[in-house]
Amino acid sequence: YQRRVRGTVFIMALSRWWRVTEKFLDDTVGKTGFLGNHRLFSNPAVVRLEEKSVFFKQANNVLTLAPIAKWGLAIVPLYGVLVGHPPVENLDISQSLALTATGAIWTYYALLVKPTAYGLCAVNAALCVVNGYNVFRKLKYDLQKKKNEATLKPVV
Repeated sequence: YQRRVRGTVFIMALSRWWRVTEKFLDDTVGKTGFLGNHRLFSNPAVVRLEEKSVFFKQANNVLTLAPIAKWGLAIVPLYGVLVGHPPVENLDISQSLALTATGAIWTYYALLVKPTAYGLCAVNAALCVVNGYNVFRKLKYDLQKKKNEATLKPVV
């Protein structure tokens, strides 16, 4: 029963945080939904190149280039989970926790910006899930290790 109450309080606090964040973004960004310039390079030569090439216009967009660069952060741990390298005992839990939190925060943000950045949302969701799984693996390993050490201690 106590866990259920704690979970309910956590969900209520999370929904309150969600409403406050949405109100803040509506007040600061406004109803237009976009703040700033979405181009990576916006000097006149690049703008002329964008007018000539549709591919370059799409590629010179932060919402396109950011997910491409970030997939490296998601693919490496995913590959590691699939092949079992690095071993669980060598995982850095603080790094995995930081990448899990980063993935969760930016997944939420990617759904708020206009235009909606589905590529950014996908890469951050992958980052959150893969590193969250690594955190789970490490915590499970540490717990099992403590149990094994407790059973192997000689009784005096």
